Amino acid sequence: ALTLKKLKSKNTEIFINHKVIEVNGSKVFLEGKEEGSTIEGVDKIVIATGMQSYIPFEYKGKIPVYFIGDAKHVGKAQDAIHAAYQVAVTL
Repeated sequence: ALTLKKLKSKNTEIFINHKVIEVNGSKVFLEGKEEGSTIEGVDKIVIATGMQSYIPFEYKGKIPVYFIGDAKHVGKAQDAIHAAYQVAVTL
């Protein structure tokens, strides 16, 4: 809850029920339930999804990508939370 509050205070856009289909330069292309979207000016990407380690989209560019939780490697929830915290404080 505190993390979400902090993200909202910094006007962070949060996309729910969207799938990243491509990252090209500083643009991220999303696919949603109804239509696609493009986010421009992206400087960092954090991936925290899935039950196995994988990159679920085509990646072209130099934007830093951070994998946390099971997206990095399957493990304990406590370890995933700690890794997420470590990434969050550096952003």
